[in-house]
Amino acid sequence: MLNSTSYLVGNRTPSFTVAILEVIGIIFLNIVVLLVSYKIPIVARNQLHIFYTFLGVSDFLNGVLLLVTSFSYYFENADCFHNYYICMSVVVSANAQLTTTGYLLLLLTFVKCFSIISPLKSLQYVSREMAICSSAGVWIFSYTIITIPSILWRRNEFYLPEEECDLIMVYHNKLKKWMFLAKFVSGTFYVVLLILNFLIVVKIFKRNSKVGIEKVQVLDTGPSVSDSDGPKDDERISTSSKKVMKSLEVDSKDIGGLSCGLCCRLSCGIRCGLSCGQKVPKGRASKRKHMHKSGINTYDFKKTKSFKAYLTVLMHVGFKFVCGLPAAICVANKELRFIYINDRRVRFVCYMVMCFTSLINPILTLFRLPVFNTTLKNYVKNLSEKMQNAE
Repeated sequence: MLNSTSYLVGNRTPSFTVAILEVIGIIFLNIVVLLVSYKIPIVARNQLHIFYTFLGVSDFLNGVLLLVTSFSYYFENADCFHNYYICMSVVVSANAQLTTTGYLLLLLTFVKCFSIISPLKSLQYVSREMAICSSAGVWIFSYTIITIPSILWRRNEFYLPEEECDLIMVYHNKLKKWMFLAKFVSGTFYVVLLILNFLIVVKIFKRNSKVGIEKVQVLDTGPSVSDSDGPKDDERISTSSKKVMKSLEVDSKDIGGLSCGLCCRLSCGIRCGLSCGQKVPKGRASKRKHMHKSGINTYDFKKTKSFKAYLTVLMHVGFKFVCGLPAAICVANKELRFIYINDRRVRFVCYMVMCFTSLINPILTLFRLPVFNTTLKNYVKNLSEKMQNAE
């Protein structure tokens, strides 16, 4: 079995200082996220709010565990960290919490994939109760898959006093089994993530290339009001318009509603709630008006709110992937694996980089999600007004 890392000497102050600064940022930003989440009005607390609240709690705990791990790294001779069960609790909780954060992001990706592929079914099944139960289920699953094997692989013999509180001390001769478990958990995460994003990209391209053109072509094949000669034509136009309205129902929310010009073309007793002389708000019109090269108005999904929300989730998982690369490369490569196992500093830096995702997540949440961003601005504005009035 590999020797302990106690023989390695060097200055640990720089990495410890960086870790403490990272901890301060993680804890502060996620406290802000949770405070803003609490301040969001009840009527605006939808499923997305619940998912990001669970993510904020998970990131906050990552910061706390990074703080404890940093002290065990810098003060390696402290008596408290030489208690096996205390050390085991810290190491196992740190790994389980990182797993929880990753799989919560995977759950967010699945929800966005479901809402993009089947928007009507997602409205039916993705409820607040589903968001709470699925997030709690991810939490239980992550801790179960990490904790139970760790208990089974615990050391029976006493460890050496000079050993540090780390993976080597906790798993000892079961370290290879732990690495296999880590590869399985990480591999499952990345494979499912790639599949979900592939399905989303395929759906986006299909929707952009077919939906808008097909709907407009259906309208062009129908007779106009001026071509009608009698009751039969009027009845045929009305029936055709209803079919077109039904076909457009699925995409009306993403498009932002039907335009007035489209309303006039359908006419024949069908109302959009706008008169033909009334202008459509610019915010909605910008999402649905896109002129194709052939001169046909097409539907651009990339300009919808749903795509912007998916892009935010993609940023989360993208940073998670980048932050996990150093540890994955060290474990996968034989030469680097030897350094990773025998050098405590390398393992600590890899763990610190993996926790960096918990520093990026709250930033994306506060600045990319409209409900969090608006609530934060209002809270800061009200707080500044109170401070001015107090002065």
